[in-house]
Amino acid sequence: IHFAIKTTMAHLLGLRAATAAGAHLSTYRGAWRRCFLHLGSWRALDLSWSTPRLDVAQLIRHVRSNRCVPLEAQKAFGLFAEDLEDVPLSFWARLITAWAVQTHVHSHEVLQNDIERHPVTSSTLRPPIFIVGLPRTGTTLLHHLLALDPESQCLRAYELMRCTRSIEGWPQRLVDALDWAKLALLMRLSEIIAPQWPHHHQLDANSPEECLFALQRSMPLDTHYRARSRLLERYASEEEIPLAAYQRYHLYLQQVQLRRGSMQKRFVLKGQLIHLHYMAQLRSVFPSAHVVWSHRPAEEVVGSLCSLRKSQQEVFLNEAPDKCEVGAGVLKYLSDALERAGEALEQKEANELVERLVHVQYQSLVADPVAVVEKIYETFGWRVSPEHREAMEDYLARSLAQRSRAETGKQRYHDASLGSYGLSGQSVRQRLAETKHGKRFSDLGRFFQGTGTGVVRHSQLSTFGPGN
Repeated sequence: IHFAIKTTMAHLLGLRAATAAGAHLSTYRGAWRRCFLHLGSWRALDLSWSTPRLDVAQLIRHVRSNRCVPLEAQKAFGLFAEDLEDVPLSFWARLITAWAVQTHVHSHEVLQNDIERHPVTSSTLRPPIFIVGLPRTGTTLLHHLLALDPESQCLRAYELMRCTRSIEGWPQRLVDALDWAKLALLMRLSEIIAPQWPHHHQLDANSPEECLFALQRSMPLDTHYRARSRLLERYASEEEIPLAAYQRYHLYLQQVQLRRGSMQKRFVLKGQLIHLHYMAQLRSVFPSAHVVWSHRPAEEVVGSLCSLRKSQQEVFLNEAPDKCEVGAGVLKYLSDALERAGEALEQKEANELVERLVHVQYQSLVADPVAVVEKIYETFGWRVSPEHREAMEDYLARSLAQRSRAETGKQRYHDASLGSYGLSGQSVRQRLAETKHGKRFSDLGRFFQGTGTGVVRHSQLSTFGPGN
């Protein structure tokens, strides 16, 4: 039990970008047995406490040995394995990484088998809502509120922190209940061992969670163990990899709604920076999607992301993180994401998506969340139902009490001061202003202030943003 708790704790601490699978394994029926039986995964792992390397060649062979893993995903995992060669991974990180590969491969196997046996590809997907933005800009709040609509559905933590479940097999309700119960227990136990985690991100097994978990089954990232990501740049130069990852994600959503029998509902999904970084691929695979982009002055959010990155590296590396390097890496990540999103939206192919893109100001959202959701719906030509409004009001009342409890001990575990990472408000603004779209979008939240407008169409952005 202690072993399962430790691996799950490490996964949760690396939640935002980790390719770890401790929680996946703890909630996947038969995963432990498969880990022992599939010697390919184990041969890739050096179990000595002092050796920080994995057998890269064995990891690549294990992925390529399964016909269900798309060629682009095989290439991505090959790049990921090569990237690990010079990383001083901790003992737990090596265990989790080796098991993560097995878990992701099995998810592809389940999905591919369902595609071949069931009408997954003919399951019509209603245009989803994607919530994007920098961390700490209200994306989680928006995600929860929009997902409360009876006409909407989302991907929940217990669904994403497990292998893909087949349409066949045990009754769905029973399987989901067991997965939820196991993950809920492990989350509560992990909070005892890692009390700092709730101050980074409030988690609940049934809460809506990010697209990142599903995308990393085809496109693993390195932001949880590298201050400056290498894989993001490689994927940017080999765009077939993120494109195929989004195509696979589309199939996964079709499979999920077919398994649920919820084809009449739209998905509400959140990706924060990952969707900004790959806005071009999102636009290509989900051309009819609605996008909600939240904004807040960048210097108010950078420190929080730096704190999260530091905690991730403390778990995944054998050496202490360089906090100044963490700060510089976070700024580059944010700058690149804003620039790539801006470039994607300027392309002619983005015209359809631009018509359904709205920008939300953080201060307006926290001041009156229900009114902002109503404005978003109005912009999309929809109306908030009485049931949805009541559900939002109930959620806000509950979350207020939860946030008050979470504030206890926050300063002890969560150092979000810019100075700790070699940054200042001025240096953050200057760095993000070095690029055209970084300047335009990083400070957009500030230009909302005092206008009385909390929601703006992208086509109206020139009224507010700098550099337009």
